[in-house]
Amino acid sequence: GSATEGSALSHELAQAAFERGGKFWEVRAQLLARTSEPTLEDLKEIAETVKLDWSSAAQALEEHTFARNIVSDGLFAAMFKADGAPS
Repeated sequence: GSATEGSALSHELAQAAFERGGKFWEVRAQLLARTSEPTLEDLKEIAETVKLDWSSAAQALEEHTFARNIVSDGLFAAMFKADGAPS
């Protein structure tokens, strides 16, 4: 099936964290700790927890600034273990 909005926004937040704040690994850890798909409010909480500028991140999410990067970036497949177990 297709990625749901929350899942897609999670990926975009991680990319925004990498591009705008150097906080990719912190955001990744927060996302992987979740047991359910995060809501936009959850993503805001994650951003604030890792001290990522939420206004900048929210704008990137709203405009889908990093959506194109995600489609072509194998980093996110590895991040969510989409390619199987690490070697």
